Amino acid sequence: MSFRKYSLEQLFMLFFFIAFSLVLSFIIYNSSVFFDSMDASNKSYENLRIARSYLFISVKSADSKDAISKEVVDDLEILCIKNKEENSVKYVFFDEGYLWECYTDEGFDKTLSEKIVALSGFGFTIDSELITYKLEFGDIDFSGNLVLRAEL
Repeated sequence: MSFRKYSLEQLFMLFFFIAFSLVLSFIIYNSSVFFDSMDASNKSYENLRIARSYLFISVKSADSKDAISKEVVDDLEILCIKNKEENSVKYVFFDEGYLWECYTDEGFDKTLSEKIVALSGFGFTIDSELITYKLEFGDIDFSGNLVLRAEL
């Protein structure tokens, strides 16, 4: 009789060990999936913050009368930011999944451009003293406005 009781206790402990192991494995797997989704979401927001800050600083650093304009070259909508002190132009545009910058004292040349940050989309309009822009990365998008000081 004691042999049977001892073996039932072992089976009972084995059952609890297997159940505990399965629950622990389930928790670890779901935590990993959750972390990966949060990491992807954080990367999306980080890329949008980088692009937004870059646009804000670029526009505000050269914000004066007629310094900001929009051009279309080779089907690319380009934000032109003229720096009158250095007699140069910064061209900001979206192509091939990236926000690009071309800083030159000559005309626009895509081969001189550098990648700023990965995005899914970028669009903007300029209406006298207001730039309205839209940034997209993955399934997240951000729209904003930049007010120009046209009187300077």
